[in-house]
Amino acid sequence: MGAYPKRVIKYFERLDLNILNTYIICMWHFTKHAQERMLERGYSQEEVLMVLDGEVPSIIYPSPKENTVDLYFGKIGEKFIMIPVDRTTQSIITIRAMRKGEKNQYMKEVKNECAREAGINKLDNPA
Repeated sequence: MGAYPKRVIKYFERLDLNILNTYIICMWHFTKHAQERMLERGYSQEEVLMVLDGEVPSIIYPSPKENTVDLYFGKIGEKFIMIPVDRTTQSIITIRAMRKGEKNQYMKEVKNECAREAGINKLDNPA
């Protein structure tokens, strides 16, 4: 996984540095609903935490519907996963598979970030 960026955060006006710092220090709380959906949909707590903690390529978007919710997108093995999280309570709301359009956007973003980082690495280490 060395070629992938650990995490891409899409910045919007609502996402300020104080909120960004909470990603680094927060402890996650699995709601009962999230635990039920994980069991029902075959996701483990470890897989979910890998996405939330940036151990796999992750993309975070603020929710277009809820001001306090961020949407985490990640891929574990062959599983594409989306996790809405309430940033004010660090509560994991639910877990589900990405939809087709979300998968396409995720793959595009990860590919672009890898290409961008490769370009930066070339500048840092010219041949």
